[in-house]
Amino acid sequence: MVEVATRATGPILTDAPTPEPGRLRRRWRGMWPMLVVIGLYLACAVVAYWHAWPDPTSRVVAPNASDPERMIWFLAWIPFSLIHAQDPLLTTWANAPYGVNVLADTSQPLLGLMAAPVTMLFGPIASFNALLTLAFVASATAGYALSRRFTTWRPAAFVGGLVYGFSPYMVGQGAVGHLNLVFVPLPPLIFLVIHDLVVRQRGRPALLGCALGLLLVAQFFISTEILAGSVIVAVGAICVLAILNWRSVHDKLQFAAVGLGVAAVLSAALLAYPVWFTLEGPQHIVGPIQAHPQQFRSDLVAPLVADSLQKLAPAWLGRIRARFDSGNIAEDGSYLGGPLLVVLTIGVVILWRRRIVRLAAIMALIAFVLSLGARLVVLGTPDIDAASGRLIPEAIFGHVPLLKNSQPSRFSLYATLFVSVLLAVILDELWHRLRRRPWRTPRARRVFTDAACALVSLIALAPLLPAWPYAIGAAATPRTSPPTA
Repeated sequence: MVEVATRATGPILTDAPTPEPGRLRRRWRGMWPMLVVIGLYLACAVVAYWHAWPDPTSRVVAPNASDPERMIWFLAWIPFSLIHAQDPLLTTWANAPYGVNVLADTSQPLLGLMAAPVTMLFGPIASFNALLTLAFVASATAGYALSRRFTTWRPAAFVGGLVYGFSPYMVGQGAVGHLNLVFVPLPPLIFLVIHDLVVRQRGRPALLGCALGLLLVAQFFISTEILAGSVIVAVGAICVLAILNWRSVHDKLQFAAVGLGVAAVLSAALLAYPVWFTLEGPQHIVGPIQAHPQQFRSDLVAPLVADSLQKLAPAWLGRIRARFDSGNIAEDGSYLGGPLLVVLTIGVVILWRRRIVRLAAIMALIAFVLSLGARLVVLGTPDIDAASGRLIPEAIFGHVPLLKNSQPSRFSLYATLFVSVLLAVILDELWHRLRRRPWRTPRARRVFTDAACALVSLIALAPLLPAWPYAIGAAATPRTSPPTA
């Protein structure tokens, strides 16, 4: 907006008035806590890949594994294909002369597009390291946003984000460079929008539905497995919420149906061609995606037994863990630790009447049961074909096309997500209850309350401390890598 101002020399044109200093200070006061939270998450993430950053263009985590090299190649392919007007979804630069269906592989094209400037300036290895670091920060921040929805004390939400963004699942997938599985900021945002549609119901349901649909589409272009898991868990959460609050279902049904319907239509329209291309396009998937998906499933006692990816892992726990090792320690992210489980149990018992506590506790349990796979294993090495053990609910997915190829252990991501919300709500309630107690001085009350909550958080989270930084080595550049853009 342009306004007319007058001076001694006559009228002049000026921009809209500069915001008052007081308003700027209020805006800064509202922004700086979030910046501090993100900064703390960033400091933790940088520690993880500390050994890569002195030479980020040639050193990576898990250098001898094939997955990081393949993902680095795809990070280079996306900007190269766009600059040279080639089909970004099909490349003949690999597997010549037949080519590779990009969507049928672990290509994460959306991340390749996001990191294109870094790739063109510093190379795909630098993009890979930057995205892995960003994955921890973005995921933790999204977890913080979800926990913040249900808390009023900001540090409680910070702890919730810390649990989700730096959980054993994240630490394990980050150790082997599974960029598509460790970049998971979208699931918490998906659940936030679903909460808006099903519970809060503020604003326009169609707009919320569009937001949800776009989040689902974005997740498709990062990881279809995480998308499928998020949809399954979201449907389960909606059903559980409807059962817990059956009296209000009728009143909220229309708003939720409109929003969810818009999300379904929008995502189906935008993903129709990519899904067809994945399943029926050139060089599409033929046969099973995973040869032995049931090899990677959690053990019933896994939440209590640490592994070498945790800093505080006693040798005797390591010996127990070795008894049910699936062959890839990074694929079992179910560990929570005894202290955290005790805090959660006490908190759930005391706060059971709160709707969010019941929902988070039930969904964490459901997600953990799904992570156990089709057959229950207790202190034993899982059968890779899931032929032995007591039949449990995840076996249903074995009869569903595509879902039968998912790895059960990766449902631990969602168990951790609901645990993070649960812990944040418990800490928030503890903080408020301690503040309501009588104290001689407000300062003493504040100091004791903050110290008590910090101590509970420290005791609960200490067993989850990662054994960082990761081991780093020189990356081997594939010979079929496209030339630099």
